Amino acid sequence: MRIESSLTEESLEFNSQTLEVSQSESIYYDFSKSHLGKNDYETIKDQIVSKGLVKKIEDMWRGEKVNFTEERPVLHYLLREKSILEEVEAFANSSQQEETPKKAKHDSEDLIEAAKNEISEELKKICTFTKDFKNLKGVTEKSFDTIVNIGIGGSDLGPRMVTEALQFYSEDRKVHFISNVDSSDTIKTFRSLDPEKTLFIVVSKTFTTIETIENFKLALSLFKSMLQNKYTEHDICSRHFVAVSSNIPETDKYGIKTVFKMWDFVGGRYSLWSAVGLSISLYIGFDNYLKLLKGASAADKEFYTNKEKSIPMKMAINELYYTSKGFNNKCIVSYDSYLELFYKYLQQAEMESNGKHGSKQMIIWGGVGTDVQHSFFQLLHQGEQNVYLEFLCPRKNINIESYKDDKVAQAVKENAEMINYHHKLLVASCFAQSRSLLIGKRSGDINNHFEGDKPSVTIMYSMMSPEVLGAMLAVYEHKIFIHGIFYDINSFDQFGVQLGKTITNDLIKSIMDNESSSENLDLSTKELIKKLTGK
Repeated sequence: MRIESSLTEESLEFNSQTLEVSQSESIYYDFSKSHLGKNDYETIKDQIVSKGLVKKIEDMWRGEKVNFTEERPVLHYLLREKSILEEVEAFANSSQQEETPKKAKHDSEDLIEAAKNEISEELKKICTFTKDFKNLKGVTEKSFDTIVNIGIGGSDLGPRMVTEALQFYSEDRKVHFISNVDSSDTIKTFRSLDPEKTLFIVVSKTFTTIETIENFKLALSLFKSMLQNKYTEHDICSRHFVAVSSNIPETDKYGIKTVFKMWDFVGGRYSLWSAVGLSISLYIGFDNYLKLLKGASAADKEFYTNKEKSIPMKMAINELYYTSKGFNNKCIVSYDSYLELFYKYLQQAEMESNGKHGSKQMIIWGGVGTDVQHSFFQLLHQGEQNVYLEFLCPRKNINIESYKDDKVAQAVKENAEMINYHHKLLVASCFAQSRSLLIGKRSGDINNHFEGDKPSVTIMYSMMSPEVLGAMLAVYEHKIFIHGIFYDINSFDQFGVQLGKTITNDLIKSIMDNESSSENLDLSTKELIKKLTGK
């Protein structure tokens, strides 16, 4: 049966759900444009439940070693736990910013309580550092107005996407990200900043991640050269560099004085809620960073409370149904220019988490709004590939709901009617694409024929705010966890990342030594090294 024929008031009610993020903000999930019926839905749900869904959710919340291949608990949800956020918010609003007295620790202290205390302390440290940022000065006594985050993977993608998505809330500061070991990435960044006014955040748990440390060393060397070598590397590091790491001895070697913690119970792609999100806090302010965490906390509560009836469960089941029908890729289209990097963030979150033996994890790709309607949407409408689609769009445009105190905001006020029309046109375009994919167009001319009956999900949120973004991301995290349960895999390790790193370390020696004769190399790689080195 075609999707359109099965759409009824009852099916719409069954296939839609709203997440209340705050008193004024919400996210509406519409799964109704789907072939998935109640019987198939219940079958897949029963399969997931039979694999221990409820127990595994509770195990994660209790601090059991859900990351079973590395024997670690998975506690990223604690980074936005409600009681911690309330305590930190009270601290942030206190004029004295006095520490809350801690209970004495005992040998028998529960892991969760110990972790909560550490998280609370670290969030307060982020709060204090963020509020003090305006008073910090570099080696030439100039105040900072720019932040550069140096990291890769989860130490880059999360903060990069969130700062892009929440740029409306920026505190008149610039933020840049360096991740690629290609030196052009670092050089391009330096062309757009004044190093004397820049704070660098080096993010690496071990402080040995090759891309991050090499980029850090290059940035430090460029900085030193641009200041005519008047300052030592230790002088520069002590004033212009902070670290997010677990390896204090290694950060000490460079003279980095301020170091924020990372924990083994938080995986890289789940770490933007931790000090890895320091660049977010500095860019949008700690109060807004706290709102991001609160939004995620609201989604956590909904997931933990409703479990098999939760929004992540509904999202997971719908996707698993189409995976079973041969859909091997998911296209995410955001009708919100602030979410330009959203699908790239989800590429890591989903594909690194569940791209494992035994899984049928979809390939993630996408784009933004009406732009992609004029590029790959031709394939979506008339191509023969099976593509699972998710559309995201805001009900309201943040720029006409809240005004910043600048010249552009004044112009926006004066042109509010036109901007309102633009927003309605944007949303109409989003709805039109999902409807076009649904109904198609019958024609005897194959060139003008659209089969239709193509599924899509629409996620409509009140507007792009810290709370909404936080909730949206947490829902995806929980859906990923559910898929891991279904496929009997560990969503929290990433051994597939390591092989390439190991071989890189081997090859760099051959390339630096202009040596291509190693017996361990395949013929193709040997020839490539010969072409590179001229030997």
